[in-house]
Amino acid sequence: MRTRVLMLLFVLLSAAGAGARSYSVEEVPNVHVADRTRFLSNPDGIISPAAQARIDSLVAGVRRATSAEMAVVVVDDIASDDIDVFATELFTAWGLGKKDRDNGLLVLVARDRRKAVIRPGYGMEGVLTEGGERADKEFAFRGKPEYSKILSTASVEGASVANNHSKDYGEDSYNDTIEALEGDNVKTFGYDRIAYFDVKGVKVALVGAYFPEDSDDNEKQMTDNIAAARAEGAQLVLVYVHWGIERDYDPSTDQMNMGRAAIDAGADLVVGSHPHVIQGWEVYQGRYIVYSLGNFCFGGNTNPADKDTMIFQQTFTVKGGKLAKKDNARIIPCSLSGSKSTNTFQPRILKGAEKRALVKKMNRLSRGMGVKVASSGRLK
Repeated sequence: MRTRVLMLLFVLLSAAGAGARSYSVEEVPNVHVADRTRFLSNPDGIISPAAQARIDSLVAGVRRATSAEMAVVVVDDIASDDIDVFATELFTAWGLGKKDRDNGLLVLVARDRRKAVIRPGYGMEGVLTEGGERADKEFAFRGKPEYSKILSTASVEGASVANNHSKDYGEDSYNDTIEALEGDNVKTFGYDRIAYFDVKGVKVALVGAYFPEDSDDNEKQMTDNIAAARAEGAQLVLVYVHWGIERDYDPSTDQMNMGRAAIDAGADLVVGSHPHVIQGWEVYQGRYIVYSLGNFCFGGNTNPADKDTMIFQQTFTVKGGKLAKKDNARIIPCSLSGSKSTNTFQPRILKGAEKRALVKKMNRLSRGMGVKVASSGRLK
């Protein structure tokens, strides 16, 4: 399916000519609402009728094969300086994907900028299996193995299997999940698994770890994996950790110890989740430790008391085989819901007073940790 999406982008970016109009999110027409057989929004007529019919047919085929809810937008330009943020806002406004599944996908092309963005849905926590015996626990999550195609079709390339739900239906469910993901070209990492990627000639390693609440179990496995990744020639090592105490806004002593241990072992960035609320971050040895991103697309509660969440972005520059820049980072403040009074399962980007409030909250939670957030979301 990824090949089909890449073919689609090639067709779209091959369109020539200069346009004039810039669209806001509200002005982009959602053609699928009026005609369920159409998936391409082409208000400026950039794509020819024949090519448009071909694209609609291609997207319909992806939807039949994978159940992905996909939309394609081609416009002259957008009324935003950041095409990634615009794509996320449009994805949210159109409500792509089911509430209880991670199956939304948006392809956005801004012709005058010669740029295209693929905006997928968001992460999931649980196992992909048809069998197994339910673990004796309050919450156990399971999905069909074919749901892995939702991730691969949405250009998700890696998934951590190190969390407190990865064996909800026994050891076989864990192995079934890995088999399903790897079978659809989604690399898995976590525990004893390391995923490697080549990004513009840079070897990147993803390491995943799970620390039960208020525990430093698995520290050696994590640091050994970081060392192993370096020994394999990884120039950039990113660590994703499932840790912390649920609904606790302050990272525990064990979180801080484990995050710093990862940096001391050679990690370039540590990002965490599990507490269900955002926590602060710190700069340690010149590298970021993001303790908790909070919930993002969350289906476990119809009206969470705290809907604050965020997207963390960091750009790394490698020169001469060495990491040259590590401080180009920012957050995009979000809410996990499109409504303040209920959970719509559709995250939205915060603006105005809501954005300022979340930035203020992050600065408060990160006080004394060597990092502040500017009003723009940039870390300084």
